[in-house]
Amino acid sequence: MKQLAKIYHFDSFWKREEKYDKLTNTDFQDVPWQELNPSEPYYFFVPKDFWVKEKYDKWFSVSEIFKINSMWIATWKDNILTSFNKTNLSERFWDKNVTIYNYRVFDSRFVVYDNNILQRARGKIMDNLFYIKNNLSLITTKFLSSSEFNHIFLSKNIFDRCIISNKWKEWNYSFPLYLYQEKKEWLLFNDSANLHSEWQIEKTPNFNPEIISKIEQKLWMKLDSVNLHSEWQWIFTPEDLFDYIYAVLHSKTYRETYKEFLKIDFPKIPFDTDKVTFFKMVKLGRELRSYHLMENESLIPKNFITKYEIDWDNLVGKVRFEDEKVFINDTEYFSWVPKQVWEFYIWGYQPAQKWLKDRKDRKLNYEDIIHYSKIILCLKETIRIMEEIEVVFKV
Repeated sequence: MKQLAKIYHFDSFWKREEKYDKLTNTDFQDVPWQELNPSEPYYFFVPKDFWVKEKYDKWFSVSEIFKINSMWIATWKDNILTSFNKTNLSERFWDKNVTIYNYRVFDSRFVVYDNNILQRARGKIMDNLFYIKNNLSLITTKFLSSSEFNHIFLSKNIFDRCIISNKWKEWNYSFPLYLYQEKKEWLLFNDSANLHSEWQIEKTPNFNPEIISKIEQKLWMKLDSVNLHSEWQWIFTPEDLFDYIYAVLHSKTYRETYKEFLKIDFPKIPFDTDKVTFFKMVKLGRELRSYHLMENESLIPKNFITKYEIDWDNLVGKVRFEDEKVFINDTEYFSWVPKQVWEFYIWGYQPAQKWLKDRKDRKLNYEDIIHYSKIILCLKETIRIMEEIEVVFKV
């Protein structure tokens, strides 16, 4: 294709008045322009570091590994269709339609899950989480408007469109581990010559067989969704694959090395690894999963690293951090909260801050105080596990 023009780029950041002065008085012939060579398919008009592109392109996108995915649930009426309290919704709607709803990171509420009421129910995907509570869904984004990739989470429940980010373009996608469908089976009873039909729930991994075959070749193992004995070194389970992916996407080196690609499409996963490393990553991913679902057995009060001080009215006002204390108002606070945990970005939010700020003007009850203490411990353990991933995983 014939190049019609040369393209040059330069950017810099100034305060407003300084910017006006620079634009007014700069001789643009003296600007240190950088010539660009945009290439397909994206034709970027800004410099990009694509030295690792060839390697990255050989990996498998999560949208290739998982057979189907879908965007988020959208109510567009959160104040009516979601609530902290199930009773509030049950009094206005049928109780059977009110279910637990992962609204934000570590923040479960209730929603009216009804195709006739929600603007976007995404039933094709979300029904696999609504009816079967032991399923899992990987949550990530396709595009980023921010510079850093922290956009990975999971859920056992249906979830909101802004669970991991509410920024423009950073839409949340669901990749369920299993798909469920009703299937009629014909049964022959011993005491009768007649056939009897029953509806059974069929469970199948939500994987693309063609891609799974390629992954099996790379790992020198077979996917086994029946026996589920991953300690046998020649097989791996659907949960193993899920946990490996989850661990990879929490690798800080991976995120930094491939950040340019993580901005523009679903993340791609490498499988050029030995079995020992694979199962080490599976173990770390499974531990992350247990904390992010708040199912880890260590999440009990005797293990909490923080303490709630001065139990008074527990009304959340202006939230602030000072000397490892998280104040919920002028006098009441959680003590011994590490600054690293308070500032930690995981997904599109700082969970230690957002959970409290979203409860402004609400009174924390005992369960809320316990839950926030669990959040702090989960974040601390996430930081630890991510450091362990750096030792195990090389990209």
